[in-house]
Amino acid sequence: MSTSTPPAIQADLNTLMRERNEEHASRAAAKFALAVQPIYGANDRSDPVHIGSAVLLDVHGTKVMITAAHVIDNNSGNRPTSLYVGGGANLELIDADFAVSAAPNYLRKLDRYDIAFCALPPALIEKLGGTYIGVADMARHAPYEQGRLYTAIGFPNTMNKVSWPERKARKLHPEMLRYTNTYRLDEEVARGLPNGGENHIFIPYGDKWKDVDGFVENAKKPIGMSGGAMIDCGKASTPETAAGTNEPTQRLAGISVEFKEERVMIATRMAVILPELEKHFPPPSKEKC
Repeated sequence: MSTSTPPAIQADLNTLMRERNEEHASRAAAKFALAVQPIYGANDRSDPVHIGSAVLLDVHGTKVMITAAHVIDNNSGNRPTSLYVGGGANLELIDADFAVSAAPNYLRKLDRYDIAFCALPPALIEKLGGTYIGVADMARHAPYEQGRLYTAIGFPNTMNKVSWPERKARKLHPEMLRYTNTYRLDEEVARGLPNGGENHIFIPYGDKWKDVDGFVENAKKPIGMSGGAMIDCGKASTPETAAGTNEPTQRLAGISVEFKEERVMIATRMAVILPELEKHFPPPSKEKC
């Protein structure tokens, strides 16, 4: 004999699960959001134009900026622009050399990792202040993904169009977006990625989403969140676990690199990126006694 949950109880469970997932996402934002920064270029009139996002890391004592390689590509090509990071209300020039993932045949769209990083110069570190994500808070290994909850943090272009008063005052007010969903492998997209997508994180992203109260609204376009953080928030709540007290350990799991229109957000895993970071910025060697 089969049993089913009464509709009223199921509605309460759904609300509880949504609230618990929102708590996990809010906790992730509180822990990591200050390390996520907006990246700007400049137009022909030298006005700032929002391009993408970046994350500040502390790799064994070296302060590092990481972003998507296609964001850094704006510094070259036919119409190059200097790049700036939004350190608070002010723009700071990024005067640094980036290590960039290889673009086959010089075509970034063929680069399946799309990552760029640099050591920050002391002057820029001082101006930025801010928070840096240490190695202990990075995910070295890909977890079991079934039912895993992720939060993407970054600065969409649609929310960061520079207004005339901002241009005139040369003061910016960047707006951050936090989007949370459960991992779901997109098999069609994954077929074009290394190892069948094992080196990447996928979270569905459509033209509608539910807010914290469960109301459906139009989703904001995430273009410009490339280079931002993808945070592992642990297992998504289920009817069996929603009332539990165990809090997941949240870590930086990846760097957002791509958005398939009305479909999925993709991040390159830190499990792939971190070994490359440690090649460039190894831990200090221990002195022999």
